[in-house]
Amino acid sequence: MKTYRIDFRNSAVESVLQQRDFIQVFDDTFDILWTSQFNALKLFANLDSEAHNPSKLINHFPESRQLTITELLNQNLRVYNSKEEGLSIFYYLPKDYDVVMKEMRGPMLARPIGHSSGPQKILSNLEEMKQFKKEQKDKQYIVQGIGQKPYFINNQRVQLFLNVVVPSFSPLVAYRYFDGYCKCGDDTISFSNLLLYLEARTSTKDIQMNINRVILHTLKAVQPAIPYVRQCFEVFEFSFELLQDLRVKLISINADINLSMDSSENVEESVEFAERLMRLLIERDDKKWLVVIDERGGRKWQEYL
Repeated sequence: MKTYRIDFRNSAVESVLQQRDFIQVFDDTFDILWTSQFNALKLFANLDSEAHNPSKLINHFPESRQLTITELLNQNLRVYNSKEEGLSIFYYLPKDYDVVMKEMRGPMLARPIGHSSGPQKILSNLEEMKQFKKEQKDKQYIVQGIGQKPYFINNQRVQLFLNVVVPSFSPLVAYRYFDGYCKCGDDTISFSNLLLYLEARTSTKDIQMNINRVILHTLKAVQPAIPYVRQCFEVFEFSFELLQDLRVKLISINADINLSMDSSENVEESVEFAERLMRLLIERDDKKWLVVIDERGGRKWQEYL
């Protein structure tokens, strides 16, 4: 008898596990755990020896926040010191205002953090940055450089959201789901439909390669900070801005993806993703997944660039 423990209501993951005859439990006797990143941190501190059984699957690594907390990701990227153009160093306003004024070379994206609220804002030049500081002097923001030549559809910037599964950080193994979604202003389209749109105008091989390269360098940057835990895996949602030359710029990473079936929207997509995820983790069936990197068998990460 296989068991699962889940901390989300009406999740597509639960639906898929029930179809596989998994039985729900509420203690540490689970075979698969699906919980939030915050709850996982508390859980790792209290798991008994049985819960550390390597045959179990837990959907977070103890230090996955090295990617999802901007300040920690920033530290890792600075140490890694990659020349990959798709990786952005982040700054904090108002603390890093003087540094930003010296290093600003193009438009920057400002996002509220902490207890601050409000929409994100694009600051195109130093004058706009000065005005922004005056208007938001009591709020905290993260700012990062964005593409000076963004790709536009209907006069709107294009933001990509793609899911990446990491079954292991040592050796590093990562798969990207074949589909995702894109935001163009208030409109949402699937990543596969975006590729069809782009194929009518140019080759899309470069965008796939550029996305994988940024993901790979990001994972390599945090790899030394992630301890080896055999039973863990992680599903990250990477957010990128699409540029005119089909390169991408990393915006943010989320580890608590929404697979809720509470809304009629995207239920089929959520269930399909959850099913493909379980096939990958349990049966090692990687159909519908693109290999970003797989260092098993002695392969080196440079082979994937």
